[in-house]
Amino acid sequence: MVYCTPSDVKKICPVEADEIQTSGLLSIIENATTALNKDIGYDIIEEEATYIDAYRQNKKDGVNKVFYPRDSRKYYIGDRNDDGSVTIADVRVYLYDSGAGTISEATVSSVDHETGAITLSTAPATSTSRVTLTYRRVPVDVSTPDPIVKRACAHLAAAMVHLNIRSTDFPNLRLGDLSMGAYSNIGNSTFKAFMGEYSRLISLILAGNLRKGGSIIVPPYMRTYDGEP
Repeated sequence: MVYCTPSDVKKICPVEADEIQTSGLLSIIENATTALNKDIGYDIIEEEATYIDAYRQNKKDGVNKVFYPRDSRKYYIGDRNDDGSVTIADVRVYLYDSGAGTISEATVSSVDHETGAITLSTAPATSTSRVTLTYRRVPVDVSTPDPIVKRACAHLAAAMVHLNIRSTDFPNLRLGDLSMGAYSNIGNSTFKAFMGEYSRLISLILAGNLRKGGSIIVPPYMRTYDGEP
């Protein structure tokens, strides 16, 4: 999966059929998805799962299978392997047994990107001294994804498309069946417009107003996807 579709990109950056194939555009969108993940996500490595509150106790009692990241009230679990979806492949859970001096990786059976609940297939044994969580946290929902994530992905992909089929003054870099390049002409106004909007959307995401429990008034100029940002 990816965060936007070729149709989303073509809405803001018309592309003729003879200029770029759908497979090539999908490759660009996949790369835009990966870049966007890096811009809005923060990887948490082996965060210890400890008591948070009465609802997220993270017990190591031989019965409990569900563990929560520390900031699961504020952040969502993100796409750590950059495949455009949030699955069990995006988290790692490690079990420490200080008595035996061993560390093992638990099998994750499900992940709830919204609540942060990471469910294991088997409850850690009572001898487990520590449970650690490795995951990516993001301020908005990338699993659905949130409309602003979709829009940001489309603008970044449009910028990449513009570089590929409209410019000639940059060194080449192979991207699937396309030739892409690092942007080298600061006078390229169309590319700057797409990247400017992308940067604005990323700043809006990172500002925190869109986090769980937050609210935001969407400016009219952003309402391009059926009234959504």
